[in-house]
Amino acid sequence: MTVQPVTVFPIIDRRDATRILASFLSNPVAISYILTCGSDGDIRIWEGIEDDDAISHRAGDRAFAIAFKHERFFTATDTNTIQASTFPEGAPDGILTRFTAPVTHMVLNKTGSTLIAGASDFVVKIVDVDTCNHKTCRGHEAPILGVALDPKEEFVVSSSCDGTVRIWKMSDQTLVKSLSLLSKCSDISLSKTLCRASWSEDGEMLYLPVEKEIQVYERNSWDKTSSIPVSDLNGVISLTCLSPDGKYLAAGSSDGVICVLDLGNKQCVDRFKHEKSFSITALAWNPKGNREIAFCDNQGQLGLLEEITLKEKNMTSAVSEVRAKETKGIFDDEDDDFLIQATNDKPAGDGPANDSDSDDDNIWRKKLKPLIDEDGDAGSESRRAGSDIDDDQSSVSGSLILPPSRPTVTVEGFKPTPLQSAFQPGSTPVSLSSRFMVWNSIGVVRQYNTEEENSIDIEFHDTAIHHAMHISNSLNYTMADISSEVVILAADKDDDTPR
Repeated sequence: MTVQPVTVFPIIDRRDATRILASFLSNPVAISYILTCGSDGDIRIWEGIEDDDAISHRAGDRAFAIAFKHERFFTATDTNTIQASTFPEGAPDGILTRFTAPVTHMVLNKTGSTLIAGASDFVVKIVDVDTCNHKTCRGHEAPILGVALDPKEEFVVSSSCDGTVRIWKMSDQTLVKSLSLLSKCSDISLSKTLCRASWSEDGEMLYLPVEKEIQVYERNSWDKTSSIPVSDLNGVISLTCLSPDGKYLAAGSSDGVICVLDLGNKQCVDRFKHEKSFSITALAWNPKGNREIAFCDNQGQLGLLEEITLKEKNMTSAVSEVRAKETKGIFDDEDDDFLIQATNDKPAGDGPANDSDSDDDNIWRKKLKPLIDEDGDAGSESRRAGSDIDDDQSSVSGSLILPPSRPTVTVEGFKPTPLQSAFQPGSTPVSLSSRFMVWNSIGVVRQYNTEEENSIDIEFHDTAIHHAMHISNSLNYTMADISSEVVILAADKDDDTPR
């Protein structure tokens, strides 16, 4: 079989690339652009796969999702907003909507008039792009993983960390169907799948990635009609993407496998294996045809699969095919290889082939044995050592040199933790010239410590309990408490005044 060419190059700084979008713009030169964003907060605009100087726009500290339509792109950032920007200038063009937590996924309809977004605050919003009005779908009990819009714009599908996939009616935001298909978790970072679903081109079928298969559900009845298993996976299928002609479905997994599935015969027609087995976080077909797929992994790498095979072939030799299509050059590991080789190489004379050195080592190991036993006999151990050495070495062992004595290490005993200085909860610092000694439901005790006076004021919230008092603080009281029956004052102990 022929080896499919794969082009891969790095984007951002090897951190999470959370969304990728390949788009064709209707302009005279007919250029395909690739838009990417990631956890470095930058938006990159690549003018074709060969572009080595992409346009970069700063969106925020982190960017979580991006979508493009009609010479505007929309970015979800760490400010919990969806920001519109002009393309390709990147000039701000308004805020579409706000959430109370970061947006995790968003999609646009074909005309670009409606945007669907899900966030970590458990909410799915249906936003009118022109007016910025929105409708809200509530019911999930954990962060949203992914959203998908029905081509007929009647239903919205959302997946969540609460383990469910829910189908909502767009007109009144009512829940139509809830499917418990996923493992539960508390955050999208802990989920083993992104569960990004896809609709068929006519909207009659819904494709959901669940574990190691694509489950197919029928519109209206929402019954599972079939499934498309994907073999030889160590991870789970995480996301899907429908081809421009609607005949093929690309599926990316958490262990770096990308499969192209023929929806007609439900067979895998092409397969790609990431060399480093990094999780695939985004997929996008080239809108101009079915022969290219752009993808991103969770280490910030952007890649392009070219000349994809769309005819059914024998997939029994899956292992060899995967190896033949492994990505080359994602990372430059030549320096690491040289370092490992240099570490493994030993200098001349250090190996076991040097017999003289080996014998010397044996002699010195015997010399370092203890020379005095527990009974104080200094000769027993040396006699045992001398018996193991031949006659030529006996003269050496007879003049044994005592090893240098080891330094004595003194281990200190247990030291208790010093007691914390006394303090009164609710009081202000003693260093203040005017401070609260205590303030509770009964009253307030204030201390004044200036050059002119050192006094204490005691006030009761209810004067029926007791009238206010003003006393001199000649004993330097620093702590106080007050109740309906007694006022307690305390000061540091000294030798002159008993407490």
